[in-house]
Amino acid sequence: MNKFYVYAVKTDKAKERTCVYVDEQVIEQFALHQFEPHHMEFSGVMVEADSPQEAHEVYNTFGMNEIVWTDEPACTFKKRQAFNGKNQLMNSKLNSLADALGKAEQAATQLAIHAYAKGISMDLIQLNDRLSRMADLVRQSSDNSPEVTSQELYERLKKRYIEKLGEHKYSGPGPSGQTAG
Repeated sequence: MNKFYVYAVKTDKAKERTCVYVDEQVIEQFALHQFEPHHMEFSGVMVEADSPQEAHEVYNTFGMNEIVWTDEPACTFKKRQAFNGKNQLMNSKLNSLADALGKAEQAATQLAIHAYAKGISMDLIQLNDRLSRMADLVRQSSDNSPEVTSQELYERLKKRYIEKLGEHKYSGPGPSGQTAG
């Protein structure tokens, strides 16, 4: 009689679920070449049988004398630990990378906002320069206002506004709701 370690093959599809029965004499070769920790899980039992087919029958009929509870063989246990360690390392690296990427995207967004703000400021400065040059040209070409100061220009605009306002008659309702006129 041989002893077979029982490994369950993990899958989401119920029809594809199965077990692998590994002879204890070839467990190290199995661990090196065929054992896949992400798809296989040790069941915790060892079955005594003459062949893998008989081990399958014993395992599925729960033959009490031929099934022994046991620890996972060291070679597959170590491979599973290495696999889990590698997954944890990859997950921590992915988390670090995601954090760094998020910070880089935030920095890029802030940089773009700063560039737009700077561009708008430059545009406003150019607009003000052009308005100033245009005002100078208007002053130079006008006979009415050679070398007018800002205060004089303001007083003229205010006077014209008051004159234009006086020309219009208000025909809407007054403060008490009555129509003026």
